[in-house]
Amino acid sequence: MLNYIHYSPIRQKEVIMEQENFEQEAKQPTVAEELVMEETLANETPVETAVKKTKEKDGPALWVTIVAGIAAALVLIGLAFVLLYGMGFEIVPKKAETSQTDPVVTDPTTETPPPFVPEKVYTVSDDKYTEAETTVVATVNGRELTNKTLQAYYGVVVTDFIMNYYSYLSTIGLDYTQPLSTQMCYFEENISWEEYFVKHAINTWVNYQSVALLAEEANYELPADVQEALDGVKAELEDQAAQQGFKSVDELTQARMSCTFEDYLEYCRMYQLAMSYTSEEPSDAELSKYFEENESTLAESGITKDSGPIVDVRHILICPEGGKTDEAGTTTTYTDEEWKAAKEKAEAILKEWKDGEATEDSFAKLANEKSEDPGSNTTGGLYEGIVKDDNYVEPFLNWCMDTKHKVGDTGIVKTEFGYHIMYLSYTEEYWKYETTMAYLAEQAEKMVTQAKEKWPATIEMEKVSLKELKIA
Repeated sequence: MLNYIHYSPIRQKEVIMEQENFEQEAKQPTVAEELVMEETLANETPVETAVKKTKEKDGPALWVTIVAGIAAALVLIGLAFVLLYGMGFEIVPKKAETSQTDPVVTDPTTETPPPFVPEKVYTVSDDKYTEAETTVVATVNGRELTNKTLQAYYGVVVTDFIMNYYSYLSTIGLDYTQPLSTQMCYFEENISWEEYFVKHAINTWVNYQSVALLAEEANYELPADVQEALDGVKAELEDQAAQQGFKSVDELTQARMSCTFEDYLEYCRMYQLAMSYTSEEPSDAELSKYFEENESTLAESGITKDSGPIVDVRHILICPEGGKTDEAGTTTTYTDEEWKAAKEKAEAILKEWKDGEATEDSFAKLANEKSEDPGSNTTGGLYEGIVKDDNYVEPFLNWCMDTKHKVGDTGIVKTEFGYHIMYLSYTEEYWKYETTMAYLAEQAEKMVTQAKEKWPATIEMEKVSLKELKIA
């Protein structure tokens, strides 16, 4: 079974998608899907939910966004679903299945289970790490993975997982403020989270090296725009370092991921090489053929040629001011004059944008400055991956799903929350998007399998020695 996180090769933006298993005989919800269903509040719109979630949780410390931020800047093309965590990274737990309908009954007389004790702890003291950092723990066709390089891969895998699954960490029993070696992994019995991430960090390195060997055989070179993005990583991290009081990017990466900047940059380069090489988009004929061959499987996931578009939008929310709240404190009503003033403010902001650079970047800047939606006013007003079945407030969703709109189109939409100044950032037919993802996943998996069979890896887990990540 292959569950994955993937990155869109079409819109050139990082997108975390629902996890699908196209090999299962019967589709069952993944852990992530089950958790989403448990958390969904039937009577709330996504705008309300986004606002509420923003208020309810602060999220991990700011530094954790370094990896995600740089990755987003680097994701120009590629598929991380096979390569990011390595083949076999399963999100479905391997524990005994429990009925989804039967309540879980806890016996208060049951004794507290003994604390989890791992068979092996891979994190060591700084002194021991220094002694072991040049020790080779894996090889692929003569290429060597040392503990020093593994430290960077381990740091990226752990922090990326925390960013992507932050909302579910408490449910799956992962406390990133405590040593990972002291916590049993939710997905595999009798191993620690530390061992789980170490294994997948090594497997990620193996996959990247294997695909890099294929790329070398084909005399493949990184596209110029990808190389340009890599060349800009240091400058971006220098800004991060300055903002957070570090003297250098090395000091920053050492403090946050316990690795050097050089090793982190090499990780980025290998990631982009693997992503670029495995991401040749299918032709229209190949895409149509693949859809026809997998139409029934895609339909089980709700993907048909009538699924409508998938879009990204940016918006600036302008709420009416004043209003009168009822005695229960749940509903606020506004006068016609208050609504009129909000509309005029929205129109003025849209005119300001049109009179300026009138680009997506300038719209995002205005969203951060002027939007009153706390769920998106720090991300340039961006909402991604919107499809027709999403639970957005109706006028907002209708504007997004209007196929007459083209990328770059703007408009003003009134909802119960206020006036939304809209900007269409991306649109594609949903069936094409999902079929492309499935096609590229299959092609990438074939490539990785081919490479790993041709150049089998040697892994010596007993030689692994890493520094503890300082995530809290």
